[in-house]
Amino acid sequence: MPRVVVVVLHFLYWLLYFCLLSLVFVLMTINHPQDRSAFFYWNEMMLGFAFVPAILVFYVHYLVLVPRLLVPRKIGLLLVFSLGVSALAAAVGLLILYAGMFHDAIWNPGTIIGMGLIVMINAWLNGALGLGLKSFITWYSDLRWRETYERQQYQMELALLKSQLSPHFLFNTINNIDVLIAQDAEKASLYLNQLSGMLRFMLYETRTADIPLEKELAYIEKYIALQRIRTRNADYIRYTVEGGAEGHRIAPMLLIPFVENAFKHGIPQKEGNVIDIKVKISTSSLVFTCRNQYGLAEETLTGEYNGLGNELIRKRLVLQYPDAHELRMNREEHWYTVQLTLPL
Repeated sequence: MPRVVVVVLHFLYWLLYFCLLSLVFVLMTINHPQDRSAFFYWNEMMLGFAFVPAILVFYVHYLVLVPRLLVPRKIGLLLVFSLGVSALAAAVGLLILYAGMFHDAIWNPGTIIGMGLIVMINAWLNGALGLGLKSFITWYSDLRWRETYERQQYQMELALLKSQLSPHFLFNTINNIDVLIAQDAEKASLYLNQLSGMLRFMLYETRTADIPLEKELAYIEKYIALQRIRTRNADYIRYTVEGGAEGHRIAPMLLIPFVENAFKHGIPQKEGNVIDIKVKISTSSLVFTCRNQYGLAEETLTGEYNGLGNELIRKRLVLQYPDAHELRMNREEHWYTVQLTLPL
């Protein structure tokens, strides 16, 4: 939900609350129009009795209890903390009353308990309304997020489908395997099985929101193995994985576009390293780094990743890893570097 709309909702809520209290004030002082002390008396009472406890409890529910207890469905703890915060706010309200014009009033246990209960109930009702408002805003934001996510996923699936059906990589790989059959039939069969596994992965295993990290890395390994057929430079591509992928999951086809881009723009070179890919896995994060050399003809690099564009990849990351990812792209001395950090 837009921030402006949220601010307007809060403003309207407290405006309505103020109007209701003002109406009560008018009804209570209608028979004493000349009594100016009643005005100050009422203001002090409303400050300690209505406003301060209400605001405290409302925003504790709104900012703390909803995200920490309601969203994880810890209903028992939510009720305990809700009553506890309301009681604490009632105590603060009574202290304000006692420190003001009400310090000369008779403060016996019955008065304290009675007024405290009234203040607590009023504060708790405001807390419940704060909880309801935050829940509504969260529900509406989630609804809009899901709509945006589904729309972006649809666009991503179309882009991925176009990528999967692109004949360029398939033709080159099949031709390389065909040449390899006469030289080493066993190795050619191995590469053919790897190609079959890649196609199966793209067509059937990328339809879920997330997949095991091992499968994403296995796809990259097969892709690199098929690309190695095209060059005799053993150092052309370096690929290293640090850490264990077991037990971790990731959104499908997030890393491979960067690998494809590296091969697409990597310069042909008979010696030396051209593409360097590193995957570092820890218990809480994944750091993916992909570097490739590019020639003078690539100075006008547009940033397209196998037809998927930077913008589409960024949107997909925002939707699937909101405020939890970091994507850096850098060009320096004919090296193009992408570093992506994801939570696990």
